[in-house]
Amino acid sequence: VYGNQESNNKVEVANSNGTTATPLVIAEHGVHPTWAPEGGKIAYSYEGHLYIEEAAGAGFPPPLTGAEGGEPVWSPDGLRIAFARKAGFASFDLGIVPAAGGSPTTLTSGLQFIYPSWSPSGSQVAYRGTGEQWRVVDADGVGDHPLPTLSSLSPDGPAPSWSPDGTRIVFQGYYYGAGPAKETNGVYVQSTDGSGAAIPLVQGEKYFTAPAWRPNPASAPQVFTPAGASAGASSPLQ
Repeated sequence: VYGNQESNNKVEVANSNGTTATPLVIAEHGVHPTWAPEGGKIAYSYEGHLYIEEAAGAGFPPPLTGAEGGEPVWSPDGLRIAFARKAGFASFDLGIVPAAGGSPTTLTSGLQFIYPSWSPSGSQVAYRGTGEQWRVVDADGVGDHPLPTLSSLSPDGPAPSWSPDGTRIVFQGYYYGAGPAKETNGVYVQSTDGSGAAIPLVQGEKYFTAPAWRPNPASAPQVFTPAGASAGASSPLQ
């Protein structure tokens, strides 16, 4: 699935083995496409609204009710979508909306960037806070806390990747301090409980970008499902 610039990029699906002669067009315009965990639907954003489309393509869907913003990310249980909720000029809230549409829940407010990322269990969301730091908040809005920072390091996106056990994140950071690593991207790891320090894994290159943690389904935590929901509460991630 891909899609970058809203005005001229499509959201399309192609086979991973390279055998697709003509990709299937899911949406004529859109950005930030993301698969539902069960693989049957795709969420994306276009002109300040979120949309959900069947993976087989079924025409242009209506905007998702209650979801004005961008950067949609499905929860591991497939029931919720975290997103950057438009709050004003160059201002966003971290919101969660039911995948079926409805009233969104605001977890944090007044941010310039969001880059949301669900924990493997679906009980927490990491996001870009004010200042130069990542933060983690429980999916019900409590327990919001900052993660360690490094001097002269900016966590400039994209969204961080969680370790399978949910105890750490890996992320791309831009270092603008002094020394040989000045003005370079690096890869860093932090504990999600806010303890310790940000640890550099690789530094000193121009294009260390978008790190991703290798999945380990056997050690993944149980998927958290909010009270009153019904899907996937007792099944480990696959």
